[in-house]
Amino acid sequence: MLAIEAKGVQKYFGALHVLRGIDLSIRSGEGVVLLGANGCGKSTFMRCLNRLETHDRGTITIEGQATETLHGKGLRDLRRHVGYVFQQFNLVPNISVFQNVLFGALGRRSWAGSLNLLAPAAERDRAMACLERVGLADKAAFRASQLSGGQQQRVAIARMLMQDPAIVIADEPIASLDPKAGREVLELLWEVVSERGLTVLCTLHQLDLAIEFGQRIVGMKAGKVHLDGPGKSFSRDELNELYHGQARVDALPLRAPSLEPAEA
Repeated sequence: MLAIEAKGVQKYFGALHVLRGIDLSIRSGEGVVLLGANGCGKSTFMRCLNRLETHDRGTITIEGQATETLHGKGLRDLRRHVGYVFQQFNLVPNISVFQNVLFGALGRRSWAGSLNLLAPAAERDRAMACLERVGLADKAAFRASQLSGGQQQRVAIARMLMQDPAIVIADEPIASLDPKAGREVLELLWEVVSERGLTVLCTLHQLDLAIEFGQRIVGMKAGKVHLDGPGKSFSRDELNELYHGQARVDALPLRAPSLEPAEA
């Protein structure tokens, strides 16, 4: 079964043509690393997958459902179904680690129902189990701001587990961490998605880690898929080519949307 299918996906920001016809299919349970230079369009593509950004042309299908048709409850259900791990953690710094994890249940419950004192006992137990899985149960009462960067990203992973998604999007989840903490977080992320049979699409800049962890590597260049294959099948030189030459969409000639031929 396909977890993610993109066909001819295009995205403009004004006259800037950021995504230039992305075709990509990802099977359920597959672990995919997405590579590309800054500005190549990879973060925009990932944000389009759960409609944090709206693509302008083409189709994106998540487990058989076209995302462009979703609104209201359907869109909320999609976002619950697709967990997101951000580079900058996106925790609420001045509340407890435990409460941050509880917020992962917001897709299933109201805001009030996800607050510490009002959440059902089963939800509170799940939140503690998620913290236990990432090795931070002893930090539950700490404010998020009291933790190191690596620990905060572990909390973000616990919050994602609390969400109970089928698909995980991780947008440069270790870019803010030192190499040791980054490897530990990436190992943890790959362990938990493997345990639960989740699909993961993760952007990285560290080529050695991409080759090691990527069951499959997809490389983007200038708004298009440039290479796609098993992680171990690419050399460092091949992957380095993604970062050379005209790799950024904002380095290309501008093309207004009105000049782009309409799709059949």
